[in-house]
Amino acid sequence: MPQVQHEISITYLDGHTAVAASTGNNAAWLCVCHRPVPLLGYSDDAQRISAAAVVECPKCQRKYRVVAPSKRNVPTEVVELR
Repeated sequence: MPQVQHEISITYLDGHTAVAASTGNNAAWLCVCHRPVPLLGYSDDAQRISAAAVVECPKCQRKYRVVAPSKRNVPTEVVELR
């Protein structure tokens, strides 16, 4: 059975939003620095931030995390971190 992809939101520090894709407990999105290769991360519990779930863009060093209701669950959003 093929994996189902869903559209979720990504919120950047400046407040604007865009669309990310999620499948399973992973999400993929494009960094605001226009790196052509999508960033990919897996979900973490919304109540805490695990270092393993933080994704850093190799081009600009911005950091993001994939948020889900519980650890390694279906992502609900991606957020840029300070």
